[in-house]
Amino acid sequence: MLDLAAAAGAGRAIWDEPCESWLELPDDIPSSRHLALRVEGDSMLPVLASHDVILVKLDAQPAVDDLVVARLADDGFVVKRVASLSAGRIELASFNPAYAPLVMRRDRVTVLGTVIARFRRE
Repeated sequence: MLDLAAAAGAGRAIWDEPCESWLELPDDIPSSRHLALRVEGDSMLPVLASHDVILVKLDAQPAVDDLVVARLADDGFVVKRVASLSAGRIELASFNPAYAPLVMRRDRVTVLGTVIARFRRE
């Protein structure tokens, strides 16, 4: 688990930091490459809240309605829902209606992976 946050709002940078803590995964999660990140912001309320921890399956191919962590060309990393997807374009949406969808060319977005679990931190 990186002690960095994926923004649920404006983008945020994630650097190549060494992992300093590890999460034990539930037995029903298949082996793969995973990364745990903390959520920061309110754009994904009520599904994801600030300080939640999300488990991201790295290198997964996104589909419509998947939650993804994506790197925007100029804005760092965000966690969003894939609202639409085509060969040339992707639309990333928030659950919070106060945030407009992000519609951009696929070559301006790198999907790090799909969110497969959420852990609520109280």
